[in-house]
Amino acid sequence: MFFHDASEDRHEKHYVRLARKIKSDIEEGRLLPGQRMPTVKDMCQKSGLSAGTVRQAYGLLKTQGLIELTPGRGTFVSIPKVNEKSRKAQAMEAIDRLFQSLSEMGFSQAESRMFVSLRLAQMDQDQYVLPVALIAQSPESLRSAFYRLSEISMIDLISFSMDEIRQVGAIALSEFPLVVCESSLLNEISALLSDRTDAVCPFAIAPAASAIVQLARLPEGASVCVYAQSDAFSKLVKKTLKSLSLPVSHAFVSCGTLSKQTLSRFTHLITPSDTAAFAPENELMLISDFGKNSNTTIIFDLSVDEGSMIAITRRVSALA
Repeated sequence: MFFHDASEDRHEKHYVRLARKIKSDIEEGRLLPGQRMPTVKDMCQKSGLSAGTVRQAYGLLKTQGLIELTPGRGTFVSIPKVNEKSRKAQAMEAIDRLFQSLSEMGFSQAESRMFVSLRLAQMDQDQYVLPVALIAQSPESLRSAFYRLSEISMIDLISFSMDEIRQVGAIALSEFPLVVCESSLLNEISALLSDRTDAVCPFAIAPAASAIVQLARLPEGASVCVYAQSDAFSKLVKKTLKSLSLPVSHAFVSCGTLSKQTLSRFTHLITPSDTAAFAPENELMLISDFGKNSNTTIIFDLSVDEGSMIAITRRVSALA
């Protein structure tokens, strides 16, 4: 692991420690505004942490306004905001310097405008990204798929919950040359886009191997609290527990309703990998306190399978 501090609280969660280390690098200038952050995969290799832990750290930094996720391009250190007048003035000064340089080289204003227009057209072509609609059943699945699919270059992901699509209908997807959806939604999305079924590409999302391993270690008779935003996530956890034939009891507690008294009734806690991205601060503290015994908290990480990634990448390449 690339970070270590002997004075650290031994019980501090790994994602909090990683977020604190990155925050320190930003504040002390080792990471500069606008600088690209490592991908989740690269940060895993660099830090020795799991993908779920890295995503939680990035989610926490995002809520603090320290980093920004640009769909289709990656994650970047946030740039301090300045007022619009100041930014406009700086832009006009830069343009003045450019035209002054071209004039000194002997080019007329008409020639300069032509060269600038040509270069802008080339840049637009070089930086083209494919608009892609991403649809999933639950917010947990949607975020996990978004993080994973953002690793594909040349795409601009726009996320929709299935409830949003049901309310608005096919018109919400009419401008997207590619629609990727959770495999369980394929028939419904295909029916909506009956004249464009070739634009639909399904993906499979399932518990990560690390989550399965952790669940398999649950002791007989354990009482499990499943904490998440959606009941769909809880049902996936319960389905996985059933497939492993684990003799444990479990109950779903939704975000915004967790209390210390509620947690006291359980021996174990199961949460999504990016809890920090949605949980209220007081509930994050409760989860952190409960997790001081690392054997009692299980991160149920979701992942898009590799076959789906390959299929979507090929489709993007063909369209872009």
